[in-house]
Amino acid sequence: MSARGFTLIEVLVVVLIIGIVIGMVGLQVSGSEQRAVRDESERLALLMQHAQEEAILRARPIVFESSADGYRFSTPAADGKLAPMESDLVLHPRSLPPALHIAAVEIDGTRAGETARILISPTGEVVPFSIVFEQGKARWQVLGTADGRIRPQGFDA
Repeated sequence: MSARGFTLIEVLVVVLIIGIVIGMVGLQVSGSEQRAVRDESERLALLMQHAQEEAILRARPIVFESSADGYRFSTPAADGKLAPMESDLVLHPRSLPPALHIAAVEIDGTRAGETARILISPTGEVVPFSIVFEQGKARWQVLGTADGRIRPQGFDA
């Protein structure tokens, strides 16, 4: 006489395997969010450092401008208005990847609105700032200090 169906042990093993696979996929997705946010923070920190060096070399201020979907660097034009550095190979305007956004910008201890501007002077000085990137539960920030240092930093979980 042959029995049909699965034993309880077989069902539990299959459920355990499915649970492990789902857990691994969840960790992979969470890890990719963390990596994307960290990479964008590191990229912006390097771009801000480059803008700082360019401001010193050109003896002209450079302005960082954030928006809901990206950021750009601008310089004052002859008419006094800000002109985006669109043709610059490094400091051209950038769009953020989908789902990644700037969650907050704080300048000299005051939270900025949806659009924020940070002046990088020809002396290399910057007003202390914090730019927070977020995607899902992953958060990283770019910090600028009064002594001119700019660095990416993760949030402790």
